[in-house]
Amino acid sequence: MTPLVAGPQGLRVEVLEPSELESLRIRLQPTEVRTAPGWEIDVPLQTDGAAVLRLGQGWRLDVPGVWSVDVTARGPLGLLPTLSTSVVVADPQAD
Repeated sequence: MTPLVAGPQGLRVEVLEPSELESLRIRLQPTEVRTAPGWEIDVPLQTDGAAVLRLGQGWRLDVPGVWSVDVTARGPLGLLPTLSTSVVVADPQAD
């Protein structure tokens, strides 16, 4: 994700394995402000390799702080284990 400053974001997802994914979804939720809206992004997978959602393509992380990130995918044999991490979104007003 870039720029990881509150506001519009861009995203590049690279899929190395398995190569036969049927769907990929990324769920982002701010962890410090429970009332702020999160996002669920269905990542377009047209070929093996990478999917790109360009900066300003309609999604934003408007709350600075820690965001949880959960990635779910479905392959030919069903759901794959969820991958989880977190990212820190900076405050554009901070010096």
